Amino acid sequence: MKKIVKSLFALTIVAGILLSLTACGNKNTSSANSKSGVASNGKSDENKEPVTLTYASWEEDEITEFMVKKFEQEYNYITVDVVKIDQATWEQGLFNLATTGDLPDVFWSFDLASATVNGWTKDITDIYANDEYTKRIPEKMQTAGMYNGKRYGMAIRQYPLVCFLNKTLFEQANVAMPAYNWTLKDVSEIAKKMSIPSQYIFGVSNPIEYYPTIYPCANTAELYHWGFNPKTQDFDFTQWAAGYNDAKALLQSKYAGNPTAEEKQAAYGNPDIWLPETGKLAIQLDYFWTANAMKSTDFTDKGMEWMVYPMPTGSSGRVQTVIDLGAVAETCTNPEEAYLLLKYMTFGSEGWKARKEYYSFKHSSPAALPIADDAEIWDIVKALTPGEDYAAVYNALANASPDSGKWIPGFGAFWAWTWEQDIWGKLERGESKPADVAPQLSKKLKGFYDADMSTINKRG
Repeated sequence: MKKIVKSLFALTIVAGILLSLTACGNKNTSSANSKSGVASNGKSDENKEPVTLTYASWEEDEITEFMVKKFEQEYNYITVDVVKIDQATWEQGLFNLATTGDLPDVFWSFDLASATVNGWTKDITDIYANDEYTKRIPEKMQTAGMYNGKRYGMAIRQYPLVCFLNKTLFEQANVAMPAYNWTLKDVSEIAKKMSIPSQYIFGVSNPIEYYPTIYPCANTAELYHWGFNPKTQDFDFTQWAAGYNDAKALLQSKYAGNPTAEEKQAAYGNPDIWLPETGKLAIQLDYFWTANAMKSTDFTDKGMEWMVYPMPTGSSGRVQTVIDLGAVAETCTNPEEAYLLLKYMTFGSEGWKARKEYYSFKHSSPAALPIADDAEIWDIVKALTPGEDYAAVYNALANASPDSGKWIPGFGAFWAWTWEQDIWGKLERGESKPADVAPQLSKKLKGFYDADMSTINKRG
């Protein structure tokens, strides 16, 4: 659990208490079409009045600038001004802009629920519903950003949790690579076969930040990340506790590696080395964006071939994916055009065709993936990332559950509370047992959730 996340959410709580929104800096007006027309086919039109929008995302500057130019060419009556915010203090940056009346018309958010509680986000229910393309977004993805039947934001892209398998080490150990539809049980069995603790050869990387996250979706049909059940609007940390216990068991048996700096120095001659770089790790638990590094010459030149695999699953067959979220500002005076911009820059088919041009020119592959069930766009992604291992990851996403910490109401306050109570420290030191604290965590998060939902519901 990273402390930077703690401070980010803490700032969000302060923002929720102090914020009093003033008018947005966007002074332009528009004679845009109806919500249905603009969302579906709002192409350039000489008869439209000029519109200027502000936009903030944490995507790399180079691709942002490229995509903005493409958008402005496609919709030549719209001008886009990019707003720069420090990613490490993103929500505080949004708060600062909101208090001065400069909240971007379109912005990404690490805490969409708090942004909605604060009154920063516009209700785009009708615009979203009237866009035929959103019908291609899986139902579970569409849950994000919906609060009591109203949409104040949305999932815009995904980067699944994945595993990287050291094919070279498997061949050296004469152990067969698993099937792509592998299970959590398979990981434990493989880790046992591949580990030689005395030589600091480990079967799997530290699972403590992954197993508690993926167990609710891997082992149930209805629960999301953190045990959230959107149908009952309750939380159940039982599977979280099971994942934590299994992760600790792998670490205690030395089948999972989490060596100290001193141990790395003794074993590998470098106290700061990343475990995959040693060549003595079989399975690396990670995020999709790491594929660019794992597939690079940094590893192949050292004689290591890494394969990307879907995250293993349990009885439900579901895998965990991480989503980014975007919103239109409540103070935006051109919400239909703002939605067009958000769509183009993130999840829309036109934007992904532009991304193909960018990635092809740069000879690189995307760090994040589409969310829509659009064969044409997925063919673009597959062409940029050839290989049966990549294809297996994409196939697994047909049964994916999005993470929820960035859009569940009350999660920011809950997260800050867990650090104040030293919940994670006590677990790490063995002073608390996951099964014992699970009921308390479920009840506490539910309380924060209900409080935030009460505020959201008052928005009308």
